[in-house]
Amino acid sequence: MAAKKQQTKVASAGARKPGAAPRPVRGAAQYANPYAVRYNAGMPAGARRPQPKAQPKKQEKPVPVKKNRRREKDYFFIMRRGVCFVIMLLALVWIGVFALNYLGIMPEYTSFMIQPDLTPLDERLDVETGELDEDGNAILEEYVDTSAYVSFIDPIFGALKNLVGVDMGTDENGESLSAFYDGTLAQLAPESAEEKEDETEGDDVVAEAAEEESNESEGVEGDAPIEEGTEEETEEEEVLTFPPQVSTAVITDEAREADGMTAIAAMAWTYFPIVLVVGVIFALIIFLIALFSLFGRRIYKGFGIMSVIMLLGGVVALVAGMAAMGNYMGNPMLLEDGTATSVIDFSQAMSFLTGALNGAPATAIDPETTAQPLTMVAGYGLLIILIIPIVILILSFFARKKVPYSIFDK
Repeated sequence: MAAKKQQTKVASAGARKPGAAPRPVRGAAQYANPYAVRYNAGMPAGARRPQPKAQPKKQEKPVPVKKNRRREKDYFFIMRRGVCFVIMLLALVWIGVFALNYLGIMPEYTSFMIQPDLTPLDERLDVETGELDEDGNAILEEYVDTSAYVSFIDPIFGALKNLVGVDMGTDENGESLSAFYDGTLAQLAPESAEEKEDETEGDDVVAEAAEEESNESEGVEGDAPIEEGTEEETEEEEVLTFPPQVSTAVITDEAREADGMTAIAAMAWTYFPIVLVVGVIFALIIFLIALFSLFGRRIYKGFGIMSVIMLLGGVVALVAGMAAMGNYMGNPMLLEDGTATSVIDFSQAMSFLTGALNGAPATAIDPETTAQPLTMVAGYGLLIILIIPIVILILSFFARKKVPYSIFDK
């Protein structure tokens, strides 16, 4: 029994896991593994088994980076030709306002500002001329409306002369083409106007000196005598639109310092013509883009941002117009309590915009009971350049139409 237990113990001690090296058995005889195979079995003595050739390492391919592919849209856009046609017409009207002002056509409907004739309607009576017609009836002279119209060309030419130094000359009557702009600028920004006058006076002195030298070199002394009968007779034509008048009110420096809007008014009146010119350029671009969108399949954008720039020109022109209106009415002025009336009174913005629509009063207005109407109001041209960009901005959201690709599956 003891020998059998000893053999069992040796057998359990010699048991191992597959592939494990044999373990020595203590206290018993060790037997070779009959299943073990020599590595060099069958090879002649001194020979070595050929070693496998080292294979070159494979170059590891870079891991491809997954790019976020743009999601393909299941729709496309087309231009609404009807909306683009309306936008084209509106841009053409915006440009046409400035063109008609330059040509002097229909100033009562395209002007920048109006100095309305506030004579009551019941006082606008026909006047007898004291002459009789062929039938013996008295010839009556109809009442002539004395409203004055300020065109957009006046401030544009004035800005060219003031900022660039380009003088656009005078009209047939010898008056400057920017008389209203120059006079208002002298009231709102007297410092810049004085500097400009000093420069022009120096140029005039130099020109006079050069002219005198040329006359002396030619041997001409004085002016040549005027022969009789050389003066051309000019016929006076009936003028229905009178030149605009600039405010003659004396504004003190104390009133300007007390009013905080004086600097803003001067800046707006000085530079608003430049913003208008930029708006005209963008209006022309909108007109061309809307015209091209009526033909072909190309999709055009930018109506909205360009209409915003046009609207900015109209808003700056509104602020400048209100500054001119306040200056024409004598503002800023110091009151008895020491406060100053502002040159730009935004509470009168609606009255300023609708003054041309209201017209002259039917009867005389009592200043003690009723507020007097404004003596300088916005013209129809200013209303046009304010309203049209807003309409174009609204239509720009409907200029393109989204069409799904599923329409081709039918």
